[in-house]
Amino acid sequence: MNVQYYLLMETLTPTQWISQCAARLHERWPTVGREQLEEVAIGIWQDGNFRQKPPIEAATTWLQPVTVDAPAPYNALAQPCHGPLRAAIGAN
Repeated sequence: MNVQYYLLMETLTPTQWISQCAARLHERWPTVGREQLEEVAIGIWQDGNFRQKPPIEAATTWLQPVTVDAPAPYNALAQPCHGPLRAAIGAN
């Protein structure tokens, strides 16, 4: 496939786009293997809505449902915890 992307005068091949997207995902999930993150980045790239964006922006947009500021029901983990879970993690 000879698709190219333009980002600040830089031409990106699909491989470069996927690599940059995976690098952004790695910032969010540093313990996840690089190959797994590249597979996720390929899935993001395959979505035309994300593919039209620069890779860092696409990854950031894709990650929004798992961030603290995400709307319900995605932010369930960001809510204050109570009971046994609160004690287990030492939350104040």
